[in-house]
Amino acid sequence: MRKKFFITFISIIFICFFAYDFSFTYSKNKILNSNVYRITKEYLSKGDLKSNYNLLSENEKNYLEALKYYKENNFEKASDLLMQIKNNATNDTLLFYTNFYLNQCEKRLNEYGNFDYIEDAFNIMAKYPVLSNETDLIWQMTSSVITDTNSKKKIIVLLNNFLEKAKGLELENRLKIKGFIAMIKMSSEEYGESIYAYYDILSQAKKIKNPEVRSKIEVKSYEYLGNMYFILDDFSTAIKYYNLAISIPIKNLSENAISKYGSYVNRSESYIQLKDYKKARESSLETEKIIPYLPETLSTGVKIFRYKNLLLLESRNNNFEKANEYYNLCLQLLKEDRGGAFINSKMYVELAYCEMLILQKNYEKAQKKLNILLKQDLEEEWGFDTSIYLLLLKIYKETDQTENFFVTGKKLYQAEKVFNDTLKKDYIEFVKNSYILDQLKKQEKISRIKILTLGGLTFIGIISIFFGLIKIKNLNNKNFIDSLSQVYNRKYLDFLMKKPLKNPLSSIIIMLDIDYFKYYNDFYGHPAGDLVIQKVAKILKNSLRKEDIIIRYGGEEFLIILKDANIDIFKEIYNRISKNLYDEYIPHEKSLISDRITLSAGATFTYFEKNFDLKPPIKKADEALYISKKEGRNKYTII
Repeated sequence: MRKKFFITFISIIFICFFAYDFSFTYSKNKILNSNVYRITKEYLSKGDLKSNYNLLSENEKNYLEALKYYKENNFEKASDLLMQIKNNATNDTLLFYTNFYLNQCEKRLNEYGNFDYIEDAFNIMAKYPVLSNETDLIWQMTSSVITDTNSKKKIIVLLNNFLEKAKGLELENRLKIKGFIAMIKMSSEEYGESIYAYYDILSQAKKIKNPEVRSKIEVKSYEYLGNMYFILDDFSTAIKYYNLAISIPIKNLSENAISKYGSYVNRSESYIQLKDYKKARESSLETEKIIPYLPETLSTGVKIFRYKNLLLLESRNNNFEKANEYYNLCLQLLKEDRGGAFINSKMYVELAYCEMLILQKNYEKAQKKLNILLKQDLEEEWGFDTSIYLLLLKIYKETDQTENFFVTGKKLYQAEKVFNDTLKKDYIEFVKNSYILDQLKKQEKISRIKILTLGGLTFIGIISIFFGLIKIKNLNNKNFIDSLSQVYNRKYLDFLMKKPLKNPLSSIIIMLDIDYFKYYNDFYGHPAGDLVIQKVAKILKNSLRKEDIIIRYGGEEFLIILKDANIDIFKEIYNRISKNLYDEYIPHEKSLISDRITLSAGATFTYFEKNFDLKPPIKKADEALYISKKEGRNKYTII
């Protein structure tokens, strides 16, 4: 009896499996052999449309006619025919491609796509593995509706629903779609979730056996990690990630170009921002070499950004005639661009052009254009407001528009405060998510070595990205971070003095003061003064070693603790701070000693045995600072 039951049970399982496999294969072959699929794939791959297809229905004939109109850029007629098909067709393959091209027509006619068409297309794609793995089409639809905050949230919901429902979705394509979501979250300033997603994608990519496929996923993840540093103005670290992405070998030249074009383009601009124009030009030439291997949907966008970077490069070298040529080339290409490579290309180009106008001292034209761009940005919520405010401040400063300078400086301060608050909030959320991820990894019985490796990479990456915040517990439990400068505050100093030392420590205590800061505030306004404090704090952080401590002591004063330091280390760090501050060039017209912001410093050597008894050395360092200020400022004194 048991034997019969077992045989029957196995037979049922076999029949069910065979039926499922037959259904899967049948649906796949039905799509692959359909006229609509073959027409579309040929058009997407070759751009050709033949007339000798063996069409079986009126809808298929109309579809072919609609594609011809689309190819001729007659989007209205194409849309009319596609709408007729959508209203009476029943074939899923035909309906999917009809919705896809309806959305693309909508984008070309109105500059953005239609969520209804995308949702209908996604629902059909999710049912068939042969369609659900078409990630290029998914991105084309996704990028067509990324405009304001609400649209980004809405498309993320659609993509997450697709990931849940999609049948036969391969791991590599699942990770690509997760990458789309992470990129959109990054553009929405959800940095914690975005960075979490990219590290998770890198971890999941290790499961992909095909090295070419795995490499493509890793390249895009490193690119977007580089973009995170780019957003934080840490261009040197961004370049390291871009170089890492570019160095990963991909044999197929076309796939190599498709995977790496973003890293090439953004690396060029990073060099421009670092004022390393020679390397920027070399990087631009490397970008040019990959363009022939890109499909038309991407090559146009890459050309635009390459010319945009060259526009910036030539402008900063005062070669305005050449810069204007690149601007005109961008305008021509923008007419052809379908947004496949980059989002908001026009805004990036116009901002680069406005910078050129400012360098030409064509302030009136630049101001007028920037105000138009600002209005558009605030309406669409694209996130360019900070960049626009900075350019406007340059104009107002050069043209003595004091009131406008003050108002815009305040708006910039508010915009950057929102950015910093979002960053800090998402940082804490990311730490929590990292902990949850670790717990899930343990439950899945992943080895401890892998857990520590992923945890270590995550910890190191997030520490580097989010301003070098060192103590996670302190950030969660105590308010030790100064909200303006994003360095430690006096409350942390009190905590530090109570903290016992494990071992005795030789240190140098430095008091730093921004020279003639009151004159700066009186002339430029307090919002501008706040920006100076932020910039100086950032320069100090970037100039110190990892083990050193920086505290905003009060107003424009900073306290620095150099651990295990001697006179040579002090001089090296002081010279680094001076050089970085000089290179930053923060103008200070009311300074009595320089045309830019400078610092005075006082330092003293001390030895801590059991705890940080900082009051006596701070007093000495303050006395040394007083001597530096009395003897002319912009120097250091050691006592």
